[in-house]
Amino acid sequence: MHLLSLDADSQPSLTLFPEHEAPAYAVLSHTWAAPNHEVTFRDISENSARDKLGYQKIHFCGRQAHMDGLKYFWIDSCCIDKSSSAELSKAINSMFRWYRNARKCYVYLTDVSVTAGAELESWEPALRKSRWFTRGWTLQELLAPRAVDFFSREGQHLGNKDSLLRIIHEVTDVPPLALQGIPLCKYGVEEKFRWASKRQTTEVEDKAYSLLGIFEVFIAPMYGEGEKHALSRLRKAIEEDEASNSSRMPAPGTTNAVRMTIPHDPTADHILHMEMGGPDLDDIIYKMTGVQLRKVEGKWQAVFPNGSTLTPLPAVRINGMNGVEIENLFATENHDVVSGLKTSNLYRKEKAGEPLLRSCVSFIVPTDSESDVIMELTLGCDLGSKIALQLYADK
Repeated sequence: MHLLSLDADSQPSLTLFPEHEAPAYAVLSHTWAAPNHEVTFRDISENSARDKLGYQKIHFCGRQAHMDGLKYFWIDSCCIDKSSSAELSKAINSMFRWYRNARKCYVYLTDVSVTAGAELESWEPALRKSRWFTRGWTLQELLAPRAVDFFSREGQHLGNKDSLLRIIHEVTDVPPLALQGIPLCKYGVEEKFRWASKRQTTEVEDKAYSLLGIFEVFIAPMYGEGEKHALSRLRKAIEEDEASNSSRMPAPGTTNAVRMTIPHDPTADHILHMEMGGPDLDDIIYKMTGVQLRKVEGKWQAVFPNGSTLTPLPAVRINGMNGVEIENLFATENHDVVSGLKTSNLYRKEKAGEPLLRSCVSFIVPTDSESDVIMELTLGCDLGSKIALQLYADK
C-alpha cells in the first residue's frame, strides 16, 4: 500500500510498503469535491499537489497525524494508482482492512464550519446534515476504524465516535453497538444492506463494491456492469460465504459467543468480546464493576455505587475495577487471563496514572434487558495471540 508523508516544507510524497510491513498510519475519511479539485496519485508523483484545492485536506491530515505521533497517512483520492486496474481492484477489496488497521481515522467535514470553543448546539444541525453521512464509501469508513475523530473544515475537533454516538446513531440508523466495535457478523445481511440503502455513490457499481468489507467478501470490480449486476454478484458472494461458514456460526440466541478483534500491530492489545446472558449476569457485573443491573419495564437500569441510576439509551459502557483489583475478577485457576489483562497497554497506562476512557475489563449494556451484554477484555499481545490461534485455528 502507498502511504503519504509530508516533508519539512509540507510537500507530500508517497512511499510503497508491503501491507504486512506498513508502519503505523492514520487515514482520512472525506467527501470528494469536483474531480479537477482533488489531488490524485499522479499529482503527488509530479509534485503538483499544492496547485489544487484538495491539498488543504492533505495538509490537514498530515498535520493532525503528526500531532498524534504518526508520520504516515493514507487518503483514498491520492494513494491509489487508478490507472492500474490491478491496483484499483486490490485497493477496493482491501480498503475496509486498511481503515480497520489504521491507528487513527480523521473525518474531515468541509460542510461543517465551527469557531474555536463553540458549543455543540451551534454546530450539531450542520453535522447532522453533512454530506458525509449520505455517501456510500463513508459507511465502512465509519464502521471499520477503532478510533474515529470528527473535524470541521477549519480543523476544529468536534468529537469522536463515542462522544458523538447518539447523533451518529440517529443520523445513520446504525446500532450503537455496531458503532462501538461489536463484530459486524452479529448483524444480519438485510440489516446491513439497510444501513447503506439511502447512501449514494458517484459510480453506481460502488453501491455494491463499497460494502465488500462490511460483508467480509471479495469480488473483482467491473465498472460498467451496472448497479443491478454488481449487487447481484455481491449477494451471490455473501450467500457462498454464509454457506461455507454456517457450521461455525453460533445458533441464534446463543449466549457466551466469543469473538476477538485482532490488531494489525503484533505488539498491540487484543480485544476479546463475549456475549453474556443468563440469570447470573447482574451478579457478575456487580462483582466486576460495583454497578448493579436491574430490569425495569423491559429495559436495563444501571445503579451506581453513589445511588444514581442510568437507563442505557441507546447503550452504555461500564468500566471494570481498577488494575489493583483485577486479581479478584477471576477464579484462581484463570491466572493466564489475569496475566493477560495486566500486560495490556490499558493496564500499564492505568498504573502510570494516565487518564483512560475505559478499562481492561468493561461491559457494553444495551437498552433491551432481553439482549445480551457484551463483556470486553483487553489482553496483552502474548495471551491475545494465543487465544486468537485457538479461536480461529480451524477457520
